Amino acid sequence: MAINTADAKSFGWQLVDNEETRITALGEAQFNIYDVNKKGEEFNIPVIAGDGIAEVLLGLPWLFTRRLVVDFQEETLTLG
Repeated sequence: MAINTADAKSFGWQLVDNEETRITALGEAQFNIYDVNKKGEEFNIPVIAGDGIAEVLLGLPWLFTRRLVVDFQEETLTLG
């Protein structure tokens, strides 16, 4: 996942660890690990957080663990 630092903070995510190296489409990148609590379910997510990130990006491996529903008529996107 790539997200703006301010957004990660506004979600109440807690920084757990710094600088885990992962491979991305652009090569190696340093990820921060955030502790996330979603509807009572707690899990850690590797995240690239930075001030210059305008849109949230989700990597395919992370999407394998969630249900993604896009409803164009309602203009909603749900990640369960």
